[in-house]
Amino acid sequence: MTDSRSVSLTNCDREPIHIPGSVQPHGAMLVIDPAAHLVAYGSANCFEFISVPPEKAVGVHLSVLGHDLAHDIGNVAARSGSTQAEGVMVNIPVGIAAIMVDITIHRFAGRLILEFETAASGADTEVALSLTQTLVRRLDQESEVGDLVSSVAKLLRATVGYDRVMVYEFLADGDGKVVAETKSSRLHSLLGHHFPFSDIPGLYARLADTTARRGAASRRYVVRASSQRLPDPLPVPQKHGRCFIHVGIGRGQR
Repeated sequence: MTDSRSVSLTNCDREPIHIPGSVQPHGAMLVIDPAAHLVAYGSANCFEFISVPPEKAVGVHLSVLGHDLAHDIGNVAARSGSTQAEGVMVNIPVGIAAIMVDITIHRFAGRLILEFETAASGADTEVALSLTQTLVRRLDQESEVGDLVSSVAKLLRATVGYDRVMVYEFLADGDGKVVAETKSSRLHSLLGHHFPFSDIPGLYARLADTTARRGAASRRYVVRASSQRLPDPLPVPQKHGRCFIHVGIGRGQR
């Protein structure tokens, strides 16, 4: 993993962002062998979310989270089938401390991926659901690509509250262009900005074709670099993990 203090387009292109080996501090991750229901991987910060340190979770049956919860997770995973479709469990008490978390569950590369985040309040959950329903209804009314991407940017920013939301298009020649944007008034606009092919890391462009979502909760976060690693790298397109490099570059996009 590259140190965020030495960010450049060259080392960004070499950064293995598809196998980041780390998670952002707002969440924790367990990787499960679905055949044996054993924990194969635990992020270094999992104690904060499940009351079990990684050294006591890895190699242990999923029931380390509690037999009832393990059963419920299995049911949610079964409903999503063998696809990468995500299952979500909200406001779930975990561990002896009964830490309230939201759990995202999906499959990838023959493994079951569990992501834990601090549970949102009931009010926040209701607001998020309402905003999501509004977003889907509004987008369903758009028939032109230009109007669609403009609405996506506006509605997504209203939903998540980010300072800036951009829609980025990869052009046929490999260059890129910001085709829609909504932002805080204190930020300068990047709408219409072109990024030449040489400025776009190859791995990043390829990952964008296969990743449903990938984000950084904060440009200022410090990644949990120490973690128990799998013997083989785990590519996880859906995972919340993010490398140092792309956060470092994001800090420069003001």
